[in-house]
Amino acid sequence: MSTYSSQPPKEHSKIVKKLIKLIKENNWERDFEEAIGAAHKLDLPIIGGITNLAEYYDYLDDFVHWTPRETQEDSRLVYDHLVAFYFFMQFPSVSKHQTPITPHKPKKHDELTPLSKWIVECADLWGAYLDTPESAKEVQTFKDDPWFNWDEYMAPPSGYLTFNEFFARHTKPGMRPIAGLNDDSVIVSQADCTLVGWWRIGQNSNIHLQQEKKVDDKPVVIRSKIFTYSIEELLEDSQYADRFRGGIFMHSFLNSTDYHRWNSPVRGKVLESRIIQGQAYLGIEVDKIIIDGEVRNHLSAQDGTGYQFFQTRGLIVIDSPIGLVACLPMGMAQVSSVTITAEAGVTLRKGEELGYFKFGGSDFVMCFERSANVQITTQPNVHVQQGTCIGKAYPYSM
Repeated sequence: MSTYSSQPPKEHSKIVKKLIKLIKENNWERDFEEAIGAAHKLDLPIIGGITNLAEYYDYLDDFVHWTPRETQEDSRLVYDHLVAFYFFMQFPSVSKHQTPITPHKPKKHDELTPLSKWIVECADLWGAYLDTPESAKEVQTFKDDPWFNWDEYMAPPSGYLTFNEFFARHTKPGMRPIAGLNDDSVIVSQADCTLVGWWRIGQNSNIHLQQEKKVDDKPVVIRSKIFTYSIEELLEDSQYADRFRGGIFMHSFLNSTDYHRWNSPVRGKVLESRIIQGQAYLGIEVDKIIIDGEVRNHLSAQDGTGYQFFQTRGLIVIDSPIGLVACLPMGMAQVSSVTITAEAGVTLRKGEELGYFKFGGSDFVMCFERSANVQITTQPNVHVQQGTCIGKAYPYSM
């Protein structure tokens, strides 16, 4: 029996009523039912009880007021809750009604499709709930989970009053030493993160990315699918965008268990500090996992590169001894998850705080000028802590 069908009828929340109206006005019922049916056939434990639109609406009501908690079995409960929401949205019958996550004429937030706007509103509504005292009820479950390394962090005397306060927790002094403090050539990791990769920026400000898909659970490049992305689009209207022609674009991601404050990779003066409004998106794929000795399907967030050009993101441009460095924290799931604390005009030491993620932000992009001659020394798929040396600069004249 469905885990949702036995629930008594209830008044839907305003955000769910808004989706119901949107679906009815546009005759999308069949499109959503098709996505729900396809998802149900995959026999995914996290969404096994959703078989029709009525149950989906009930699920969304629960989603926007779900209190994060964790189990010590696999430390994936919060992660699974998040990816399930975006999984339904990526089926072709539903994604066709959204603003595409591929290179296109840039769209401002107020030009998103109605469904893309609704996704942003719904995601941010849950994000707002995570700023309430109610959301902190289960913080003890994270303390009990060894993957969250509770002993590395410094809880406030009053404890964590909201879930987002816990998520953006501070480390204890000395837990993230900064490499090369007196060596300007040393570039340090801006966060606890894993490198996805780095790419050369063309003289036309473009980078070219090849689409990947999984075959037998291994990533395979689809060589016929090459997308071109513009650094000018990424930095949206920044007066410094041209400075990164011929430079380096570097993409890393943070796990939900990581330290979610980000710090300056170099010393220098902040020239620009702002939020760029965009979409809320999380690419999801189906993987295999062993549960109680049985191979089952489960959902994983994609760590691919490309959608960062369309997400809501922060932009911090630093004038450093090696040249300009652009730092872009990405609001992947909740667009309100990026909080910048380093204002334009301030001078930062290497390793000094730039800002932090609330829940839903966990990607980071950095761009370096060509003249910095940056050599990346960290390797893709290797996890590093904030403050670790990830590369060196050997500046030369243009």
